[in-house]
Amino acid sequence: MNEIEVPQQRQESVNAVAVVNGWKVKTVEDRTALDGFLVGLSGLEKLISKDFEKSRAAATEAFNAAKAATSAVKAQEEGHLKPVQDARRLGKQKLFAFDEDQERIRKQKEAELQAQANKLAEEQQLQEAEFAEASGDNEAATAIINQPVQAAVVSLPKVGPKSQTVIAKRPFVTIVDHVKVNRAYTIPDQVLIGQLVRSRAKDRLSADAIEVMVGGIKIDFRAV
Repeated sequence: MNEIEVPQQRQESVNAVAVVNGWKVKTVEDRTALDGFLVGLSGLEKLISKDFEKSRAAATEAFNAAKAATSAVKAQEEGHLKPVQDARRLGKQKLFAFDEDQERIRKQKEAELQAQANKLAEEQQLQEAEFAEASGDNEAATAIINQPVQAAVVSLPKVGPKSQTVIAKRPFVTIVDHVKVNRAYTIPDQVLIGQLVRSRAKDRLSADAIEVMVGGIKIDFRAV
């Protein structure tokens, strides 16, 4: 604000909140007086806006010029960056696909070796049980058979060179059944809510309505 040209308006605007905050509205006269004071503030608001009119226009013009210059530089930068970024993105996708394929092969081989280890452990356990039974120790044979098979855990190390390129993995969500989505994960449609609020604010349901509830949404009318 131009404090040199409008010192009085400046002081009044600073004091306005304190004055209204301390204003007690307990009688009709109090309300009438405050109503008149607010009308005066409305006039002061117009004076302040008028005082800023030229400065605001100049600032807006400078802002728009700076914004246009910034947009032009940014467009040039993006024109140079986009081919490089597209190439890196495509390359990362190829690296990621290769790594995923190698991991799939590793897990498949690991599962095959684990199955072989499990089968070998089962055969060894069966042989021990048969040996115990052949020795006449049926109780030991039964105990061996009832024991869980304990095979060695097969763990194959990951293969391939350590990547120098950082490949970020981001989850992508696709909702395939809206009905089954938990309500806690849904976002209210603010556009529809806004339409509801405007329609209710227009007719107010009745002249005395202060607040209404519509499907779990509370709409209350406040002074602004």
